[in-house]
Amino acid sequence: MKPIHPFKTTAVKYGIYLAFSLIVLFMFAETTSLSGSLAFRLIDVFVIFFIVGRSMHFYQTHTSEGNSYLKNLGLAVATAFFGMFFFAIFIFCYMTFINPGYLEYQVANAPMGPHLNPYIIAVFLIIEGAAVGALSGFIQVFLIRKPEL
Repeated sequence: MKPIHPFKTTAVKYGIYLAFSLIVLFMFAETTSLSGSLAFRLIDVFVIFFIVGRSMHFYQTHTSEGNSYLKNLGLAVATAFFGMFFFAIFIFCYMTFINPGYLEYQVANAPMGPHLNPYIIAVFLIIEGAAVGALSGFIQVFLIRKPEL
């Protein structure tokens, strides 16, 4: 049996951490009626930034594959993609089964409201998360790089 590559396990592991963090943050926002606040939504960006940075740091300190710029950037995008994929599944289930009123609220108040459905929202979340992950990876790759002689 072929061993699992540490790149994939790191991306999935920290993607699950990211999804769990975003789900907890979303549920906190829903229970405190802060989910409509744009300032509160910026916390998601900081969560993604932090967890992507931790995944890149973990990969650098636990593997001996070198310090590749593209590998670090790919890990950042993969971590954010996995995390946002699991979070999008949760949001899809939340809007479809748990609280359909949340979707109705989004349709009534969002700028693209009439065009929204659970599928589109889930895809937007994945794309947005991958983009934020790529941007945070691009920024952080210079912070964690060790000088190579």
